[in-house]
Amino acid sequence: MRAFVLGIICVVICGFCFGVCVSSNAQDVIKIGSPFPLTGALGNVGLSAERGVRYAAYEINNDGGILGKKVEVIVRDDTGKADMTMRLARDMIAKDKVNFLVGSYGSATGLALSQIGKEKKILTMVNAKADKMFVEGFHRYGFSILTSTRSEGGQAATIAAEKLLKNTKTPKIYYLGYDYEYGHAIWNSFRAKIKEIRPDAELVGEAWVKIGETDYTAVITAMLAKKPDMIINSIWAGGIMGFFKQAKPYGLFEKTKFLCTAEGVAIDYCKALGEDMPEGIWGDAFDIFYWPADNACHKKYIQGMKKMYNMDDPGNYALPVYMAMRFLKAAIEKAGTIETEAVVNAMEQVKIDSPFFDGKIYFRQCDHQSNHGTVWGVTKKSAKYDHLILGEIMHVSADKGWYSCEETERLRSGK
Repeated sequence: MRAFVLGIICVVICGFCFGVCVSSNAQDVIKIGSPFPLTGALGNVGLSAERGVRYAAYEINNDGGILGKKVEVIVRDDTGKADMTMRLARDMIAKDKVNFLVGSYGSATGLALSQIGKEKKILTMVNAKADKMFVEGFHRYGFSILTSTRSEGGQAATIAAEKLLKNTKTPKIYYLGYDYEYGHAIWNSFRAKIKEIRPDAELVGEAWVKIGETDYTAVITAMLAKKPDMIINSIWAGGIMGFFKQAKPYGLFEKTKFLCTAEGVAIDYCKALGEDMPEGIWGDAFDIFYWPADNACHKKYIQGMKKMYNMDDPGNYALPVYMAMRFLKAAIEKAGTIETEAVVNAMEQVKIDSPFFDGKIYFRQCDHQSNHGTVWGVTKKSAKYDHLILGEIMHVSADKGWYSCEETERLRSGK
């Protein structure tokens, strides 16, 4: 009996010690949950984003971690579907015990991930542009580093007026977009701004396609029949690559000017399409590895990614996720803790170096939107690379066109 009692005591003590060790180890790690579309139509987007979040974690850990704690990133494939994003996020919170969420790409999955952040009261940084994220869908725990559709659509209209339609009287404009939140929001923003600065513009048609569409023949012929002076586009990922390939034999890019939102001129597409990538089209991008300005933040990022992945170009979608992780590091260090409420408060106050301009980027308190901004340019041939690059490059901050905080509050109240 005495031996049995001693055995029980030893088991209890060992169990207690094991629990203490596990608890101690858990406290030494900050876990980040990152759902991305690693397969399917948006697979190339998610793989680029995964490189960004993993490199950020590597860089942070190599510099001593955050508050002496190691950062662990848990990446899951949400296939670009909102319901999968929500399920994975809940699982990572419940099973993996993640402290923060940094992930998603696209309006549907971004809004879905943000909703989980609100539901579970966990700080969530998403890659979504939809105004809904900043207006009626706004909540204390959600942040987005990407330019809102209000700002992006307005920037596109300004570039259209100043660069593409400057010498065109009564320009005819056709729109091509995915039939979902982002596509409609971009068109609404562009349409309002272009009518403001070019009231003579005529909007001659709209083509709404489903995500995953592969045959654009009917869309292309319908566009050409209207003889537009410019087409503005907001389809992306595999969709825009398919469209470019199918539209080129029709001579569409010689017959009309073309302007892309949704990063339609990103380096990923220029490299993947080769000769099928149209020259002379305008558009935006999250990043270009050959950024011309001498920016220390951008230079360090590109050099680090090149060393880690042995590639000159980390992809268009890596930088925003990398910057989100840098924001998170700064906020945790300012808070001095990983406690959610303290880190949210700090996130509303921190400023970090921009990878594009000599200044700081930050999140507005009224809507948690960043002024990080985007890059615009026109595709052109390069003597250095075997693919098209961007010329006439410019960076436009997100504050060029976003709603003021007063406007945002008015929209939330329905007034």
